[in-house]
Amino acid sequence: MLRSLVGSEMCIRDRNQISRTGSKDNLWSQEDEVSEEMQPDWTTRELSNFHSTSVCIDSFSVTPLKILLSFNKKSFNNYTEQKGIAVIDTITKAIGIALMDIDEAPLEINTPILDNAFDTIKGLEDKLKKHYVNELKRQILPLIGSIGILGSPVQLFQRVSNGVADLWDKPSEGFLKSDIEGFQGIIEGAGSLIGNTVAGTFHSVNKITGSIANGISTLSLDDEYLKSRERAKTQKPKDVLDGLEQGMNSIVKGFSKGITGFFTKPFEGANQNGLEGFLKGSYQGISGLVIKPVTGVLDATSKAAEGIKNTASILDSNSNNLEGRIRDPRAFYGKYNLSLIHI
Repeated sequence: MLRSLVGSEMCIRDRNQISRTGSKDNLWSQEDEVSEEMQPDWTTRELSNFHSTSVCIDSFSVTPLKILLSFNKKSFNNYTEQKGIAVIDTITKAIGIALMDIDEAPLEINTPILDNAFDTIKGLEDKLKKHYVNELKRQILPLIGSIGILGSPVQLFQRVSNGVADLWDKPSEGFLKSDIEGFQGIIEGAGSLIGNTVAGTFHSVNKITGSIANGISTLSLDDEYLKSRERAKTQKPKDVLDGLEQGMNSIVKGFSKGITGFFTKPFEGANQNGLEGFLKGSYQGISGLVIKPVTGVLDATSKAAEGIKNTASILDSNSNNLEGRIRDPRAFYGKYNLSLIHI
């Protein structure tokens, strides 16, 4: 908060010789009704060079910024309209999609605080820039630790830490009241530790398998298949049974699309682009015969792990309860009108 420009709260002095001018510019707040004769000399003058002006700030602070950043690169890129098959470019995109899966990276930009500061405007700008550059550098490790293909170790550590804290805090708080509540706290703390450990572990499994599946599926160059996967990913399993059910559906779809595509993709390509389309469709059919079933198995593992994680999270009192949201998730619509709901 930058305090008012009135009185001794903030003073501005030019480094050069200050001379009284006839300018009507004054630095008094419009809220203060003070006659021009009562104003000190330094309040009415012309600033020859604003950036070389020295400023005295009593107190300056900015609200800190805390966000959870999630990012997932789309796995389809209108491959149907592209001519030819750029092998190196396709592999590079697949690796990029697998790596660019960031899961709720905890970013925290601390507030810059200036008390009783006396410096030029340029000097203050340099201090603020240096502060924010250093703060952004501090966010590199949380970003790396939230990459999905690495298992999102930041999330795993946070969940296990919460469980250990509950195992210590709940019994301690309970025994301060009575022995019965103390033993009840032991049970709750142990349940929280087990639940958080299981949830964190299977969350890592979910992110690893999901990221690998995203990268491998891109190699199929099949837009229709990739779009159907994106739609299926928006359906989150509520519990273990729901996760197993969605996982079985992923396996069935993977094998069925792989087998049928092996026969249909070459003819579809030939109808659209002749010989070039036939060759491209043949690649989609042959690669899909392997890629789609493998992706289906990985998606099934990811769905089952997510279902187990959501079931185990019930034991965690600090978990993100979707039913207790203050606001609905924000939906972002891409080029192909796919709703990507970020939770």
